[in-house]
Amino acid sequence: MKKLYFTIVFTVLILPIFYISLCINFDLDIFTSFDVLFRVLNALLNLDSLNSKVYVSLIIALSPLIIFISINILNATKKDYGYARFSSILDVKKMGFNFKDGFCLGIFKRKKLYIKDNLGILVIASPGTGKTSSIVIPNLLTIKHSCIVLDIKGELENKTSKYRSQVLKNDVYVFSPYNQNINNFNFNPFDKDILDSLEFNEILRLVKEVANVLFKDNKNSDPHWNQNARKLFIFFCMYDISKNGYTTFYKVMRYPMMDEDELLDKNYLKKSQKEKEDLKDKYSVLQLFFKQVSNDKSIEELIVDMARGFNRFNEREFKSIVSTFSIKLEVFEDKTIANSTQKMSFSYEELRKKNITLYICVNEKDVVTLSSLIQIIIELIGKNLISKENSIKNERVTFFLDEFTRFKKLDFLLELPSISRSYNIQPIFLTQTEAQIEKNYSSEDLRIISGSCQYKIIFTINDIKTAQNLSNEIGSFTRQKVSSSSPEMKVFGSKNKTLEKYSLLTPQDLQNIPKDELIITVFGNKAKPIKCKANYWFKNRKFRKVIKGY
Repeated sequence: MKKLYFTIVFTVLILPIFYISLCINFDLDIFTSFDVLFRVLNALLNLDSLNSKVYVSLIIALSPLIIFISINILNATKKDYGYARFSSILDVKKMGFNFKDGFCLGIFKRKKLYIKDNLGILVIASPGTGKTSSIVIPNLLTIKHSCIVLDIKGELENKTSKYRSQVLKNDVYVFSPYNQNINNFNFNPFDKDILDSLEFNEILRLVKEVANVLFKDNKNSDPHWNQNARKLFIFFCMYDISKNGYTTFYKVMRYPMMDEDELLDKNYLKKSQKEKEDLKDKYSVLQLFFKQVSNDKSIEELIVDMARGFNRFNEREFKSIVSTFSIKLEVFEDKTIANSTQKMSFSYEELRKKNITLYICVNEKDVVTLSSLIQIIIELIGKNLISKENSIKNERVTFFLDEFTRFKKLDFLLELPSISRSYNIQPIFLTQTEAQIEKNYSSEDLRIISGSCQYKIIFTINDIKTAQNLSNEIGSFTRQKVSSSSPEMKVFGSKNKTLEKYSLLTPQDLQNIPKDELIITVFGNKAKPIKCKANYWFKNRKFRKVIKGY
């Protein structure tokens, strides 16, 4: 459409330019010499000889149209093998970036480059290239809304928590159960305050969500034991909740180890004493407990049916199920963890209504131990945030998922980039290489995360396969190649010009990005990558002052 518009404009301009040029060449008055056009046109029609100045004027008048057509033909030819190029300021603005506020990605043309939307961001950076110091820390010192921050080293909490609390007015929580000096967050999804507002089916769904995270099937083992251990967890949770209105992970974990005085009520013990003595060698206390629950008419029928089902297992099979159950809940045997999961520090809705920052700080040595619990925290917070659509700017929640691949596979994270816009959640995935995602998730999951994140921020890459993939994503441009040849002992030779395909950023380029630079690609504009400087906090006087002061 634009090409047609300019073609019409340059065609219309031929006559006025021709007239002005004639007036200039023949020293005529522009406002009173219109008859010269008729004389020239008549001469052309009658094939009369014309002054050379007329031809010069005609060439000048036709030049804009000829140049425009030539450029378009040349550009069309140059796209034969690709048209990738680095973005200009105009390109960046068309993509929706701004230079005022929002989430800062880098420094473009000496100005900070921001986005205001809440679409997913994937940051790929080798160790030591600055993804934390240029992406996470500067934004934690800027954005005011709620944030969930994975912080393995504790650096983010140390540098930004006081500022977010005192200046950005966030309620700051730190989950670090093995560091009681900073830990102030308690997480119990089965807290009474949460369950009081839920119906039976909603509570069952919540318990199943937790069970799905704790009892994931292992491809290398028989799923039978894991699936039945999962059912046992659901049963213990639902039974305890039905009796007490709430439960805890510690309480549920203890059920297989409880003695008969804790499990069996006095009335049942008194009525069934003889039966209990007869079955003592054959059945465990738990099986007597299941029989008691089977006759309890005060609880939901579903829980009763589950108890009857477990009562039908033979002793050997049931012991294997209990063993699997205990292994999965082993982390909650620790009193420190038990104390941190007794209650809930805030409701999920408060993340919208207030500004809350939760730092999940885990030492390297505790990652494996706490992995399942952290998965539950992230998944339940996330799933509750997507229970209702939200578009209110101040109620956005940003997830900084630094080294997220370290905490095993979280299926919920795969969905997050594709639904983030509707639920006002912004996921920021940070990883060292695509291979980490592929190893801990799968190659298909890697494609899902990479394909559903709107923005990709690339620092220096140390993995050749990742560099190759990103180079292919950005694509190529068409360049002219000149080759020359000359016969032996001859002065003159021949030159041959051909068009060839060439990567805008080769894998070698991506493996040698200067340390203070980064590349941004945008969904729908992969062929126009943005070359930026890293927004390091320590190169910003204001940020240095902030971190030093707090």
